[in-house]
Amino acid sequence: MSPDTSPQMFYISIVIERQSVRNHPWLKHRWRVVGVVVAEEKQSRQRVLIREDAENTWFMWQGFTLQLHRDQAPSYYHNLTSETPQLFVICHPSSDFPEPTPFLVTLSDDEACAYLEASSEVHNVDIPPSIYPWLEKYVVENYIPDAPKKRQREAWFKDAPPRES
Repeated sequence: MSPDTSPQMFYISIVIERQSVRNHPWLKHRWRVVGVVVAEEKQSRQRVLIREDAENTWFMWQGFTLQLHRDQAPSYYHNLTSETPQLFVICHPSSDFPEPTPFLVTLSDDEACAYLEASSEVHNVDIPPSIYPWLEKYVVENYIPDAPKKRQREAWFKDAPPRES
């Protein structure tokens, strides 16, 4: 048996695009996460301008770490078995930058939903091809789905005898 060569974590950079919005009375720009890039080594948390043209600007936020946690295995399983598995980028407003500032990167849809319910901005992107097999292996090794349980029907009336199976 060969030793496990799976990474314990991935270092991630996030690419955010600012799109100009025309003919809208209140909105001048729209922000969206367009992708994530797997980095070779840990980087300091910083924002780097990638490209700018007349309509759009692209920024790369570096210095994020993607880790898996055993208690989130059911959520990873549901993410993997969904129609389009996603990686979630949670953003908070910042006084330093006009765009939503990335705060956390996760593969747990439960965690993403919790932040969404707490009024955080949550963006989703497709899971990069280098991360998908890592997540899949983790779920296979750490999650066993519960067996389906058959419910017992309750009597409609208090005095009615229970149904026989």
